[in-house]
Amino acid sequence: MVMRTTVMGVRASTLLLGLLLGYAGFSQASGFNLTLQYAHAIVDGDKGMVPSATLGIGFQHDFQQRLGMGVDLNYVGRDGGDVSAYELIYSAKYFLSDNDATACYIGSFIGVQSFSGTGAYSVGGSTAYSDISRLQFPVGLRAGVRGGLDGYFGELFTHVGYAIGNGELVSTSSGKLNSEALYFGLGFSFLGFGWE
Repeated sequence: MVMRTTVMGVRASTLLLGLLLGYAGFSQASGFNLTLQYAHAIVDGDKGMVPSATLGIGFQHDFQQRLGMGVDLNYVGRDGGDVSAYELIYSAKYFLSDNDATACYIGSFIGVQSFSGTGAYSVGGSTAYSDISRLQFPVGLRAGVRGGLDGYFGELFTHVGYAIGNGELVSTSSGKLNSEALYFGLGFSFLGFGWE
């Protein structure tokens, strides 16, 4: 079941990326970048600046001087290595000044998270052997500052939202391991290369 969900997620992501690449040829400005995020927990109770490693690749597109969007495909690996997630996040951006150069933006995001994991999970002193497979849908607000897409660009951002469908991943006689309901992250995009 986990393998089937992962394969379906990869197929959907590949199709979306292909459509975006085709559309990029007819756009105002577009670009690709790599992303790192901090303070992005996927399991309830994980705290700190690096509760999980979040790495991603992103596609950015500007429709007009003030309107843009981004699509991020992220891999999130928990510190313990027992639970991981793939995320596909779409964000809409309204820039507070012309986006030809560095500009601040505010906007919203919506996405899908696909959790997976296999192994022994220690919860409240008990151990459970289980396979994890869960989908949830984060929605919320995003704000940041991004450079113009023509040539090299970078981005600093934060987002906060709620993961619809969050809940139990594993249950033992002494507790539960739940997915995180708060979708929060601080991140930066680097090695961005764009064109007009």
